[in-house]
Amino acid sequence: MIGPVLIHLVNLTVRYVIEDREILDQNRARGSGVYAFWHNQLLCAGYYFRNMGFIVLVSRHFDGQCIGRIIQRLGFRTAHGSSTRGGVQDLIELARCLDQGGEVVFTADGPRGPRYQAKPGPVLLARKKRIPLLCFHIEPRRYWELQSWDGLRIPKPFTTALVKIGRPVWIRENESNTEGLARLQAEMDRLKKAGEDHWKHGSH
Repeated sequence: MIGPVLIHLVNLTVRYVIEDREILDQNRARGSGVYAFWHNQLLCAGYYFRNMGFIVLVSRHFDGQCIGRIIQRLGFRTAHGSSTRGGVQDLIELARCLDQGGEVVFTADGPRGPRYQAKPGPVLLARKKRIPLLCFHIEPRRYWELQSWDGLRIPKPFTTALVKIGRPVWIRENESNTEGLARLQAEMDRLKKAGEDHWKHGSH
């Protein structure tokens, strides 16, 4: 299958540097987790977090099944979304995965965007299971950007990519969906700005 081969080739010469790795390790030690990142970082995230067993929701439609096979080759696990009901049914399936000790990862701006606008799925799931939501951001120093809705980023050869791990976001039981979503958005925005500022200020 060509997908995993291309992802490996794109990342072959990229050097990844992670900040706050201990937060990620502590979160993983809990045995289950909910993670979120922006959709345009798929190529970097798919490579950096390969073989960690994270669970990704995929559609039961043909295109979803093709994507599922690609990410499974990269060491991810898949949960199958409902082809008719979606929404609540998808969250029920992901909640079942968490009950079994799985770690679920979302693209925060969903499968169709708008770009950099967080969706409520991760918030609802984190609150339901009473576990923290952990965001991360990957910022390559040099990259190409496609003219797609998400502006998919392709890291340039021999560049360095910064992986920033966010602070755990606990969604309170009495918190409204709007309030929880606003805190997810704020943390995602903070990480994005920190990643951009890292290279803007000449860090190496």
